[in-house]
Amino acid sequence: MKEFRGVAASPGIAIGKAFLYNDDDLTVPEYPIHGHQVGPEMDRYRAAVGRAVLELKQIKVRSGPSGDPDGFLDTHLMMLQDPEIEAKVDLKIGKVLKNVEWVLQQVVDELIVKLATVQDVYLKERTLDIRDVSRRVLSQLLHESGRRCALADLSEEVVVITPSLLPSDAVGMNKTFVLGLVMDQGGKTTHTAILARSFEIPAVLGTVRTSREVRLGDMVIVDGNQGVVLVNPEPAVLDAYRAKQSRYRDQEHQLKRLNSLPAETLDGRRITLNANIEIPEEVESVLAHGAEGIGLYRSEFLFIKHGVGVSEEIQYEAYRAVLEGMGGRSVTIRTLDLGGDKLVPDLFPGKELNPLLGWRAIRFCLSTPDIFRTQLRALLRASVHGKLKIMFPMVSGVSELEDALAAFHQAQGELTDEGVPFDSSVPL
Repeated sequence: MKEFRGVAASPGIAIGKAFLYNDDDLTVPEYPIHGHQVGPEMDRYRAAVGRAVLELKQIKVRSGPSGDPDGFLDTHLMMLQDPEIEAKVDLKIGKVLKNVEWVLQQVVDELIVKLATVQDVYLKERTLDIRDVSRRVLSQLLHESGRRCALADLSEEVVVITPSLLPSDAVGMNKTFVLGLVMDQGGKTTHTAILARSFEIPAVLGTVRTSREVRLGDMVIVDGNQGVVLVNPEPAVLDAYRAKQSRYRDQEHQLKRLNSLPAETLDGRRITLNANIEIPEEVESVLAHGAEGIGLYRSEFLFIKHGVGVSEEIQYEAYRAVLEGMGGRSVTIRTLDLGGDKLVPDLFPGKELNPLLGWRAIRFCLSTPDIFRTQLRALLRASVHGKLKIMFPMVSGVSELEDALAAFHQAQGELTDEGVPFDSSVPL
C-alpha cells in the first residue's frame, strides 16, 4: 500500500479504480519567419483565438447553468480576447521574427514567471487559468483541438489521478462517473478545487507525485476530509474505509433530513443558522443544506477574480443573483476587505508593517473612494431584489464609521438624482 498526503480540497471519501489523465504538453515548434510574414502570422493567431472562443462557448452551453459555479468560463473568454496579450504577441513576433506558436508560448511563460513571484496564493494559482487559455489557442494553431476529450467520454466510475487538471477539463468531464479527484498540483483556492466542492466530488490536491506512482486500474481511496490518498490498500484497510464511507454518507443523509426542521434548543430557544459564501453560485448549496440566510457574503472574491476595476454592472449582477436566489431570506454582504492576506500586487506594492490590522478593509475603501463608491452603488441597486444588509469590515474607530456612512449617503443621493430605485432602509 502507498500513501500520499496533500490538501483536503473537497470533503468526502471516494473508493474506486484509478484513471490516469495526463494532458501532456503540446510540442511547440520554433522556426524563423521573414518580416513580411508577421502580418499573416498574427492573422493566424486571431483566427485561432476566434475558434478557441467558439469552443469555450460550446463548453459553456454543454455544461449548463450549474456547470460553471465560479463563473471561470466567462473569465477565460475575457482572457482569450484580452487585447493586451495580443499586443504583447504582436510586439514580440516583430522583434524576434519567429512563428506565432513559439512567440505565444514565450509570452505566456514570461507572465507565469512574473505571477510566481507574487506573495498572494490566489494570484499564484491563477497560472492554471493562464495555461488553460493559452493551451486552447495553441491547440487551435497546431490543429490539435478536441484531443482532450477522455474525461468527457468516461463510461465507468473512476478516481481521476492527474498532474494538473485544467478548469475547463473539470467542467467538461462526465461527472456522473468521477468518484474522486487526486491532483499533484493545486490548493484549496484553485478553480479546480472550487469546482470539485461545487460538484461534491471528494478531492485531494497538491500530492506532488501521485500521478507518477499510480497505475491505471489501481484501487484508490481518496479521503477528502483528511487530505490522504491510499493506493492498493490491504483488504482490512479497504474494509475499514468502506465502513467509514458508509458512515459518512449516512451522516450526510441524516443531516439533510433535518434541513427543514427549525433550529431550536430543547428549552424552545430559536437559533438562526446562516451560511457564509464567496461566490454567487453557492446559493444553491446554501438552500439545499437548509440555511435560513447568508450571514456573510465575502465580496472581495469578485475583486480578486476580476481586478479592483470590476465594474458596477458586474457587481450589481452578482449581488442581485444572490439576493434573488435566496428568495427573500436575509443576506449580509460585506464591502471589500482587501489587505491582510488578500493582496492585489498593483495596489499593495510594498511590505505592510501591520498587514492584519493596518491598511485593509474599510481603510482601503476610504482611501480608494472611486472603488468604494462603485461598490456601494451596486449594492444599493441590488437591494430592491431581496433582503439586504451591508457590513463594513474592520472598523477601528468612530471617524472611520462616519466617513463610511458619508460615502454611503453620497451613493444614495446619486442614485436618487438619477432616478434609480433602491431600498432606502437597508440596515448597515
